[in-house]
Amino acid sequence: ISLAINKEPVVGVIYLPILDELYTGVRGQGSFLNGQRLPLFNPPTLTTPTSLSQCMLVSEHGSSHDETMHSRMRSLTRLLLAKEHGGAGLESLRFAGAATSDMSLVAKGIAEIHWEIGLHAWDIAAASVIVTESGGAVFDGAGWWGSDMAESEREPRPLNIWNRKIVSVRYIPDLPGQPGSGPTQMIKNTLWSVYDWLFSTMWIIESTRNDVKVDIYRKMIWPEISGNVLELGPGFAASLKLLAHTTTNDGSFHVDPNVIKSYTALEPNPFMYTRLQENAEVNGFNVNYDRLSYPDDKVHNTVSPNPDMVPFKIVRGTLDDAANIPNAVLAQAPFDSILTSFSLCTVRDPETALRNIQSLLKPGGTFYFIEHVRQPDPKDMTVVEDNGVDAVFWGKVQDWITPIWRIVGHGCHVNRRSGLTVAKIGGWKVVDYKSVRPVIDLQSRIMPLSFGKAVKADN
Repeated sequence: ISLAINKEPVVGVIYLPILDELYTGVRGQGSFLNGQRLPLFNPPTLTTPTSLSQCMLVSEHGSSHDETMHSRMRSLTRLLLAKEHGGAGLESLRFAGAATSDMSLVAKGIAEIHWEIGLHAWDIAAASVIVTESGGAVFDGAGWWGSDMAESEREPRPLNIWNRKIVSVRYIPDLPGQPGSGPTQMIKNTLWSVYDWLFSTMWIIESTRNDVKVDIYRKMIWPEISGNVLELGPGFAASLKLLAHTTTNDGSFHVDPNVIKSYTALEPNPFMYTRLQENAEVNGFNVNYDRLSYPDDKVHNTVSPNPDMVPFKIVRGTLDDAANIPNAVLAQAPFDSILTSFSLCTVRDPETALRNIQSLLKPGGTFYFIEHVRQPDPKDMTVVEDNGVDAVFWGKVQDWITPIWRIVGHGCHVNRRSGLTVAKIGGWKVVDYKSVRPVIDLQSRIMPLSFGKAVKADN
């Protein structure tokens, strides 16, 4: 039972009859279990976890026991798997039977995190008061974990009980002189990796469908990529197969070392690395990791190098901020080719990222890109495949869904005009790009494409 004033819960009562546990909470007056103040443990003993390997997470697998159960259980398995096996490395996972029971464990101080998607206001209103009055915190998913925000700027926002994506964290000691900083710090230490893991799990399925739709356009420009190469946000790097290949001395069909001299993959999501490494090795690269940006000694299993293999370095980071470009990228610059596939939609500021791309290219170097964009205007001369799509209507749809899509799509903005932005920033000798309006399915209508290349000016 909960009382909310102006949609903000102020009183919460939960009774778990089998356990004979009565939880109560009133804003500003604390929360209690059978009359005993929460959390149950002496607060100084509740330290701040620094990774998911130190956390118990409580959640639910959902009430729909249909064929989707297979994918849900696979996702939970990946959450528990160790990092070296492509998982999130969570210490333990519990199901208490309902969100109220789960959040009660957080209020007690037994579980570190409750995380669930698909909840309703009546599921969490009472428990949110009890958790917060125990010294914990409850947040919704309305954008505070968007990857388009700098990590230092990501801050949880006040709870909106009508948002169906909820995170609760137990009491955590605050940093000196910073009231309320404990739960926030814990989320920065742990929950960002849950979100990265969730997106990488979804991308296992979605990337295959995506490649089927876009490889026809990638094939028009990817074979031109050459020299010292940097890819921004490669994900699983399935497009490596479209680079120039040749038959090597051992009879393998691998990337051509006479065309591709070296390859740097700048990927911020470490849960992409296992498949990224696998795809690179299948295409004949010798993979290694930059230990300064990704100091995880468990993930350095590469095949033995041989003279035919092109070096491939995985670096963790972004080009969002010129001052924070990883040293491994700067050391390899300048680059002959830089490429992006669906990365400019998620960067914090496209113009800043593009200027950083230009700064890393050698004079005359080429930026190759394929990005989904806002529907180009009906008379846009770059459109080479129209298919009768109502550009005005679908453009408005893109504007409407972008706030939601940013949450689902790891910060993705479906209404950016990336091709136009590339052309407008200047500093190029040549900009040549085309736009298409695919009609393969509904998703294609909200994700038209711009693809092409831009050659850096000589001075």
